[in-house]
Amino acid sequence: MALKLSIIGNGQRSMGDATLDDIRDCLEQKTGVVWIDASGPSFEEIDAIGDLFHFHALSLEDAHLRHQRPKVDQYEGYLFIVFYVMAEVDGEIRTEEVDFFVGEHYVVTMHQRPLAALGEVQQRWMRNAAANGSGTSGSAHSAGILLYSILDAIVDAYFPLVDRIGEEIERLEESIFTSDDPDAQRKIFSMKRNLLSMRRVLGPERDVMNVLVRRDTPIFEMTTVIYMQDVYDHILRVNDALDIYREIVTSALDAHLSMTSNRLNVVMKRMTAASVILMTVTIVASIYGMNFVHMPELDWRFGYPLALGVMLAAAGVLIAVFKKIDYL
Repeated sequence: MALKLSIIGNGQRSMGDATLDDIRDCLEQKTGVVWIDASGPSFEEIDAIGDLFHFHALSLEDAHLRHQRPKVDQYEGYLFIVFYVMAEVDGEIRTEEVDFFVGEHYVVTMHQRPLAALGEVQQRWMRNAAANGSGTSGSAHSAGILLYSILDAIVDAYFPLVDRIGEEIERLEESIFTSDDPDAQRKIFSMKRNLLSMRRVLGPERDVMNVLVRRDTPIFEMTTVIYMQDVYDHILRVNDALDIYREIVTSALDAHLSMTSNRLNVVMKRMTAASVILMTVTIVASIYGMNFVHMPELDWRFGYPLALGVMLAAAGVLIAVFKKIDYL
């Protein structure tokens, strides 16, 4: 397990690998804000951190289990929050669960793989602390603001994903109407799957942020709630964009099926016209292919040219008729 420990306030600023003893020392000092980021912890390590902070057994059980629904649970002295980082890998949206334990002076995050978004937040958090002075304390360096910074970085990373999906939808719509893309249907269903994956995460996350922006959350100050409102607004924007894109993709699928049906109808019309023309010509040829002795045209000098002329004339008339009714 890789533990990253950050301490902000009262002259202390540090970041790097940490042990459970380091965390215990920081908690005993009760100074500043402690952020513990655990990447790929085992069940035993999760339980060890839980014993250190006296986390409730139910919240530790949720941390053991993966693929939890985004939620926020309130326990005595801290909040347990499940949130998701999303990224595009090989054209598919992949999600990574992040579990938060948020107390008055600490934030504990747990996840299975290293996350670039958390590393960026940690670097920015340390730079802001250095810029504002080592002795800065209060709401500017509270656990609530730290939680806001992490959630804001996670949600902001959703926007590039949504923008890329929007660009792909535009290209797909153009290809549907300008060219016969045989792979269009697979692309449409891939987009619908990606949108559904994001919507399945963002819907509950909106409910989580709705809880965090309430005025009755005892851990956060009023100034922190205002920041949480900003993250809530961003999630609403992403949700609205996803709803619009889902409707567009559904319309694109209907348009693709309609275009495919229209192309099939055109092909069937042309094949029908060609079949009627060939059938008419074949009737004349089949009549003169019968081996009867008493057929007057068999001994006539101009019988063969006449038969060919009748076939050509019939074919010409039918071609003109089918072109007029737009079958050719």
